[in-house]
Amino acid sequence: MATTKSKPRDAVTSRSRPTATSAADYATGNANTASKYNYARTAGGPRCAGLRAVTGTATLLLTIVFGWTGAWAFDFDGYQSKAKATLVELNTKKLPDSNATLARLDEMIVAGSVAAKEYAALDPKYAKLMDAAVADAQAMKGMTDAQLEDKWGEKGYGGDAIGTPLKSLGESSAPRNYLELIVAPVEQYIYIKRWQSVKKVRLLEQARDEAVELNKRLETFHME
Repeated sequence: MATTKSKPRDAVTSRSRPTATSAADYATGNANTASKYNYARTAGGPRCAGLRAVTGTATLLLTIVFGWTGAWAFDFDGYQSKAKATLVELNTKKLPDSNATLARLDEMIVAGSVAAKEYAALDPKYAKLMDAAVADAQAMKGMTDAQLEDKWGEKGYGGDAIGTPLKSLGESSAPRNYLELIVAPVEQYIYIKRWQSVKKVRLLEQARDEAVELNKRLETFHME
C-alpha cells in the first residue's frame, strides 16, 4: 500500500493470453512454460505429437488432483485492461464520472476473487488464506485505508487466524500477487469514495499511487 511502503508493488502491459494458460502461470511468472505447450503455436511442428502427449498427461493430472477442466474463469486480459483504464483516469487528477470508475473497480474486485479461488484450488497450502480474502472482499470496501493496511497489508493480521501470517509471504510471491488482485482495487475504491465526499486532490493522488503499483505488479505476471 503506497501510503506505508517505500517501494512500489510491481504492474501492466497488454498481451494476448493463451486460453489453456492458468492464472497461476501468470502470477508465478511461468508464462514461458504455459505458452510452450500452446497448440496454436506448436501445431504442425515436428515436436507437435510429443507436446500433445505431455500436455495430455499434465491435463489428466490437473483434472485428477484439482478438478481442472481446461477452462479458467479469471480473465487476466480483461482485468489488466480495467486496471490500465483506471490509471489513465487517475492520471488526470479528476474523475468526470467517478461512479463509473467505482463500478469498474468493483468488477476488478469480483474478478480478483475469482482468480483467488482458482489459485486456492491449485495451491491448497494457501486455500484458507484465499478463501478468507474472498469472504472479506466486499467488507473491505467499507474499511478506511488504515484498517485495510492493518488487516490485509504486507504485515497485516488477515491470515493470522488461519495460520498463514501475511508477513511470511514474499512481496512478489504468488499468494501475495493473488491477494493484491482484490486488495489493490479496494484501496483505490476507498480513496475515490472519500474523494467524492471531500473533493481533495490528494485522495486521487493516493488512489493513483495504488493504481501504479497494481499495474507494475500485473506486469510481472507476464515475465518469462
